[in-house]
Amino acid sequence: MKQFKYYLLVLTKEDLYQEGFLGLIKALNNYENLDYDFITYTTPTIKSEIKELIRKSNSP
Repeated sequence: MKQFKYYLLVLTKEDLYQEGFLGLIKALNNYENLDYDFITYTTPTIKSEIKELIRKSNSP
């Protein structure tokens, strides 16, 4: 996620890893086997959780 390289001054890599892991758990809980792979569903969910953390960390 090169677009967020400057935000690491506020957040640690561990924060981002933890949020990604929570996104994975969220994806596991919400996944229903429709007509697509689990990874296809999981990737956007994890990215969304990380982006939300970054957005919240920059809010006053």
